[in-house]
Amino acid sequence: MTHNPIKLYLAGLVIGLIGAGIIIGTVQLSKPSSDNSFTLDKTKFASWQTVTTKTGLVSARFPTAPTQQNITVPINDSDYSMNQETYTSQDGDGVTYFLSIASYPEPFDIEKSNLILQTSLEGMLKAVTGNQLVESSYETYKNTPSVEFLIQNDTLYYRGKLFLKDNTLYQAFVSYTDAALHNDAYVYFLDSITTKLP
Repeated sequence: MTHNPIKLYLAGLVIGLIGAGIIIGTVQLSKPSSDNSFTLDKTKFASWQTVTTKTGLVSARFPTAPTQQNITVPINDSDYSMNQETYTSQDGDGVTYFLSIASYPEPFDIEKSNLILQTSLEGMLKAVTGNQLVESSYETYKNTPSVEFLIQNDTLYYRGKLFLKDNTLYQAFVSYTDAALHNDAYVYFLDSITTKLP
């Protein structure tokens, strides 16, 4: 059966991120501080645990052993489905760390990466009523196309990245209840993510 790869991806992205949006919507968040002028002291995170996903596609460090969930999402108007792994961990201060790995049947067209990332972000915004995009920036993250975002829902905020590699869409974000973002924990979490694909 022939199919349109871009339609396949975009339909699946919106559906697949709804689950992530529901999880995000239940977490209390605050607007992050814009002050990034700090030196990351990695010794503060010596107790964090390295976790490799069940698919082996990625490893990351979490403050505590994360809760893991696997879901399979059918992609509309196709015979294909998307497999999604999610990992959620919370530290003693109530800061939550979330990582999602969504694998698709075929590699992404790298020339359409911004369109795919934009559609994915729109899917997150639509997943929970009241979500509003505060800021976003398209960039290269770990040599892959990515978008960093901050989304607000009333008094709630969450901040993170979406990035693409081969046939996989990654979503990583930090949520928190303090008055300002724990920049060091956020940066350390993102830096710890290592993809296994060439």
